[in-house]
Amino acid sequence: MSQTISRTSATAHDPFDRFPKAAAFVKKVGIKFPLCQAAMDLGPGMAELAAAVSNAGGMGAMGLSWHTEDEVRSFVTRARALTAAPFAAGFVMQGSWHGATQLAAALESGAPVILFSWGTLSPETVALVRSFGAKIGIQISTALAARKAVDAGVDYISLQGQEAGGHVQAMQSWRDVIGSVLHEAGDVPVLVAGGLANGKALREVLSLGGAGGLLGTRFLATRESPAHDDYKRRLALASSADTMLTVCFDKGWTNALHRALRAEVAHYRDDRPLSGDIERARDLLRRCTPQQLSEAAVGA
Repeated sequence: MSQTISRTSATAHDPFDRFPKAAAFVKKVGIKFPLCQAAMDLGPGMAELAAAVSNAGGMGAMGLSWHTEDEVRSFVTRARALTAAPFAAGFVMQGSWHGATQLAAALESGAPVILFSWGTLSPETVALVRSFGAKIGIQISTALAARKAVDAGVDYISLQGQEAGGHVQAMQSWRDVIGSVLHEAGDVPVLVAGGLANGKALREVLSLGGAGGLLGTRFLATRESPAHDDYKRRLALASSADTMLTVCFDKGWTNALHRALRAEVAHYRDDRPLSGDIERARDLLRRCTPQQLSEAAVGA
């Protein structure tokens, strides 16, 4: 089922000799392997998972956008207590972003890397992060967004494709745009996110000129993940055909697509978008508790 995150022993031969962009990225952010965790908001236990990824030589991450300032401080402080290696604090900028106070709390607590998504960086935000000596990454899905990221002065870019799990800002596969994104990025390292789960997929990314991979679902299925064991089992057994792109989970993410395991409650909303019963479907979703939605996603 799930696997433990393990530390790979170093060899005398540099495994990234053939992939200079990967070698440059790991040196730039201070990690051993070009493997990064997506900034998922997993609630209690996410600091432990992030620290486990970082301690294994990758870069762990936590999604902190919708937590209070005190909670942000607590998560970052906990992660710092568990690892001396770099990890990322993730913030979503979708719509009118109001997370400046949470961002400041993360920086003041010592977050070494900030990973943004769903938006464009302002000079003020970049200046704030730089004033704490933290590094900046941003998730994008187009060549134009890559150009804006480079102009903003980011340290690295994460190219998300529509293959990704969770909330998906991409409208196409990362394979369709990686060439143009790499062109715009120039010397700025480009990670790839979406459908990566093993060494073969990472090798494809590196062979195409990417600097590394950013994985979410794969890390959810590890023993260190706070996700439910039944959910981990479903993930381990699932294929891409067992997932769906839905707006069922767009609360706070207006009209944002979300890739999730197929669930009956999501089918009810997505399969009848023009039936006249959309308000009834919305009412059903509003009346579902988080536990019921979780059970629906696991048990379908």
